Amino acid sequence: MATHYEGDPCDNTRNFHKWFKKLLRGKDKAFSGMNFTVFGLGDTSYEQYNEMGKQFDEGFEKLGAKRLYDMGVGNAETFSTEADFTAWKENLWSTLCKHYAQFETAEGKSLALQRRASLRAQNKDALPWVLAESGSPEEEPTYVMNMRNYLSGSDLAICDMRELRQQPGDHGNSTLEVAFNLKGSGMTYKTAANFAIYATNRQADVENFARQHKLDLDRKFVFAKNTEYTGRAAKTPFPTGTGITIREALTKFVDLTGPLSIKSLELMIPLCESAADKALLQEAVKQGSESYKEIFINGCVGLLDLQELLPSLVIKPEVLFQKCELIMPRYYTIASSNLMYPDQLNIAISLSAYDVTVNGVKKQREGLVSGYLNDLWKQWKTGQKSAVLSRGFTKGSNFEMPESSDIPMIMVGPGTGVVPFIGFM
Repeated sequence: MATHYEGDPCDNTRNFHKWFKKLLRGKDKAFSGMNFTVFGLGDTSYEQYNEMGKQFDEGFEKLGAKRLYDMGVGNAETFSTEADFTAWKENLWSTLCKHYAQFETAEGKSLALQRRASLRAQNKDALPWVLAESGSPEEEPTYVMNMRNYLSGSDLAICDMRELRQQPGDHGNSTLEVAFNLKGSGMTYKTAANFAIYATNRQADVENFARQHKLDLDRKFVFAKNTEYTGRAAKTPFPTGTGITIREALTKFVDLTGPLSIKSLELMIPLCESAADKALLQEAVKQGSESYKEIFINGCVGLLDLQELLPSLVIKPEVLFQKCELIMPRYYTIASSNLMYPDQLNIAISLSAYDVTVNGVKKQREGLVSGYLNDLWKQWKTGQKSAVLSRGFTKGSNFEMPESSDIPMIMVGPGTGVVPFIGFM
């Protein structure tokens, strides 16, 4: 159960959470006879750490359900979610099997054996999709929440940019205020809500990555079902329409610079030709290994840097687009008032940079959104008002002004925390 922002439910949990809270206000033991366990996903950099996991863990018990296994938590701030989950599930299946074995019937055991045989017969090496030549998809594609949000978003033009703070530092340049034009987009917002923006990769990074892995950037493709794949139904990784080039897919969808999970690194092992490269990855993905944290997390190594570290690694497009991390939206508190500026949405962002270390060599890299907006800002300063459209969507927030304007407010916003108050004032 994931917690979003300051203790909020994620989009795909919002309706369930609303219904759940309604049940808690009643007196019925609505979940009587139900068994449960919870693993929470959170980030200790936020005050309401794992709030949703805690609420559901306590609430299920309050509603009469029986906890079969203690709640676990994963911490995104320390990049330890996978390790936290692995440690938590160590005794999970033995606990569940012990509990449910007492209720097992002969028919149930037979079905379980059939299911096990079916799973063993599956081709686990086959990917769900192949890259086919351009054309219409065989059926209506389905997507994960991230891509559904992407498709529901709007492409917005920037109507103004200005620099709020001019204090260059080692890991940040300035704070930008960016205004997006909402006219004709159908997008609306509330003051101090959130704007989620999908930044794109720089073309220099896209071309560099393509050279490393011998990708034809002009090749056009769609996702088509792989007839050799026998696993469960898979969602389409991202929209291709009637055809998308590898350049466009790399620019818009693949996260070239974000942190690499242990799961991603495990997938890279068979793609390395060198035994030394394989050994480096095998050591990094071991449970409790310090090399994952030291090399990949502390070194801030992304997909774009992998071949410097692993020269024999070649990632084929089929693996790249189905197994590697996709760009996630970055959320920013809206810094404008919907009452005064219904056709304009402003955000303020402190441009940031960080050190990437590969084989002992350091280089500085801007954050994905920072680099994206900084490039547009450089053009804007020289009078080249870019025609680039930025894709994004709005998301509500629990951070709102009191309904009555008679209620006094004390607004404390250190750093960029002042952003929502710009809209309030």
